[in-house]
Amino acid sequence: LSWQVSADLEAFSFNARQESALTRTLREAISNLFKHARASEVSIQFSIQEHSPNTLLYIVSDNGVGIDPARPSVRGLVNIRHRLEELGGQVTISAADNGGTCLQFFLPFVGEKTQWQTA
Repeated sequence: LSWQVSADLEAFSFNARQESALTRTLREAISNLFKHARASEVSIQFSIQEHSPNTLLYIVSDNGVGIDPARPSVRGLVNIRHRLEELGGQVTISAADNGGTCLQFFLPFVGEKTQWQTA
């Protein structure tokens, strides 16, 4: 597991709805990895979206079997999309560079300048 948090996130916090969407979507993505991916490597990265300073970008990618784009969205992915869309965000799902799956989450936030806890 590779876990990376950009230093530019240290100055922001999230409200309860944003934090809930972040934790639940991340939990669902990781749950799907264990259930379906058969991956030996997983990378999770957090940063501020380059062109939108009020959007958290978090990426979950793996080297597993990949997702079949022709397969209809299952409930977990539908829930992820719904949670993010409620807050003006989105998720994109694509093939990862190493043959697995890459999920890119975009979560808008109204950040207060406080310390963000990574532990």
